[in-house]
Amino acid sequence: MKIGELSKKTGVAASAIRYYEKMELLVPRRGDNGYRDYPIEAVELLNLISLAKDLGLSLNEIKTVAKVLATNNPNGKLRKQLEDKMLELDNQIKVIRKFQKNIRNLLDSNCPL
Repeated sequence: MKIGELSKKTGVAASAIRYYEKMELLVPRRGDNGYRDYPIEAVELLNLISLAKDLGLSLNEIKTVAKVLATNNPNGKLRKQLEDKMLELDNQIKVIRKFQKNIRNLLDSNCPL
């Protein structure tokens, strides 16, 4: 499929798709005319990239995960990166919960807001 169609199916801008290609996250085929031709699997891959970004992974982290998954040869380095990311997410959740509790206390107080 062409880049415009892929963009419509995923909601990812064509410029972002080209950037992901430059980062080697996506590898389209090239037709005789030089146009990019993305396989149907690119839709799922872009959805995974978007989800991973929403969860706080950097593009370099996503690239590392994608390479390992593509080769089916996981190693300890990826495990360590994912464990570090889990700790980071746990810390962010703690901060958000504390902030949420403070707001709840403020709303429940008799202070005029």
